[in-house]
Amino acid sequence: MRAHGRHVIRAPARARSELFANTIAAWIWSQGALAVSILALPLLTRLLSKDEFGLWTQLLSLSALATVADMGMSLVFLRRITDGADAHGASTLQSATAFYRVSSAILTVTLLVACLVPGGLLSPYMSHTRMPVLAAILVIVAMGVNLRFQPYTLRMLTQGRMDLERIFGAGPAVAGTIVSVLAAYWFATAVAVAIGYTAVEIAFDIALMFVAYRRWPRSRIDSVAVRTLAWWARLWYESTGVLAIDLVPLISMAIGIAVVGHVVGPAAAAVYGLAWKVGSLVRRFFTPFSDSLLVSLCRAATTTRGAIARLAAQLSVMTLAGGATAAFIIVAAGPEGMRVVFGRGYGDGVWLVLVFVLTETIRSMYRPIYRKIQSENGIGSLRYWFAASMILQVPVAIVAATHWSTVGAAVAALACSAVFEAAPVARRLSAYHRSEGTGGKPVLREAGAVICAAFFVVLLGWGRQRLGTAIIGLSAIGAMAAGLLTFHQIVRYLAAARPVTDSSLAANSGVLVPDSGRQA
Repeated sequence: MRAHGRHVIRAPARARSELFANTIAAWIWSQGALAVSILALPLLTRLLSKDEFGLWTQLLSLSALATVADMGMSLVFLRRITDGADAHGASTLQSATAFYRVSSAILTVTLLVACLVPGGLLSPYMSHTRMPVLAAILVIVAMGVNLRFQPYTLRMLTQGRMDLERIFGAGPAVAGTIVSVLAAYWFATAVAVAIGYTAVEIAFDIALMFVAYRRWPRSRIDSVAVRTLAWWARLWYESTGVLAIDLVPLISMAIGIAVVGHVVGPAAAAVYGLAWKVGSLVRRFFTPFSDSLLVSLCRAATTTRGAIARLAAQLSVMTLAGGATAAFIIVAAGPEGMRVVFGRGYGDGVWLVLVFVLTETIRSMYRPIYRKIQSENGIGSLRYWFAASMILQVPVAIVAATHWSTVGAAVAALACSAVFEAAPVARRLSAYHRSEGTGGKPVLREAGAVICAAFFVVLLGWGRQRLGTAIIGLSAIGAMAAGLLTFHQIVRYLAAARPVTDSSLAANSGVLVPDSGRQA
């Protein structure tokens, strides 16, 4: 049904049940992949040498370039396929298939060149690991196949089967991690891990293709006008806002590992990559909350949008509490805890982990605010600030790593995330508050809380090396208190979110009315 200036989509009880099932499935699979990753890290650091683990970390960091090749187009294609105003959903899917056919080929060639040219990404590992070229080729092929099969994912999402799609999205992460650990146990080489990883990824991709065709069989596509360059340009510009927030952390990690590997050495790159993986657990834990918030904001009626949008600030506070909990745990564990969990060679990486926890806490705090701005089509110049963060991290990380080793490279990532990512988002949010007559106090409160928490954690980390037991006890108490606060904030957030969603549906008698002033 169509109303003037608005898209009106019927959302009966079945749609509410579908939304609930999709949300639960996304959360369970994401946390399952997270739990397996947490358990696998200490096993891989013990089963692989530092050089082999550094090579494997470097190869996995290439997934950031796979995100670049997608360019955020998957969500754009999904919106256009499901848009009631578009009578050519099948032809849009055909355009998506053509796009991923080209982008997967470009991705494969680009990664092969980056790895195999003299002085490329593999150069620090050529004389320290077994068959690094074969390992790189296998991982790159798996990434190219994954991107090529993206249209099959779109087929299931257009049917509202995100619960089924998550099996093929997060399932390979779970199964692949288990296979990777077994390969490392039997062969203790990165190339063996790469073989297992590639086999699992391709097997899931083939299964995805069969299931997708079963859910949505091939249909005849009516002839439509050839897609013009302007049509593709509009899609690309729309995708840049989707791409920025997911791309920056991955590119930042790839830059850091590459810089440390060349400036300090492959063993240091392994420590850096491990520290990043541990620190990124904060972002991975809270990402499902902000992504589901984006979906709710896009689907909300005008009358309930404000109530849902206010949950973004509450989610930022919840994330800060979670980041503080992780930081306190890291300080309490100290180098001894890192050695027990990951092995003797990784004890000094604890301070790297602390820096990355602070970095990912900042990124997780601005993520819901960014999603709110994105849902209102207000990203504007933020995409350029995020691009500047990636570009400037390269020279800053090189200089910092030259003078202060791996810690310097990690601090460079922290500085870029604060200056070129969080600060512009905070300014944009402050402008929204001024337009609403609420001023910038919420932004100042959150910024002050981040600064105070970071200063206190760093102070505890400094005292950990000098006061020992007293700081361990204080950090343990802080971890328990922050953990309870995090749990309390999660309960409050879920309690506040549920009636907003239910009343939104009830008030519209099962009709969702997006704001006509926003570009979806």
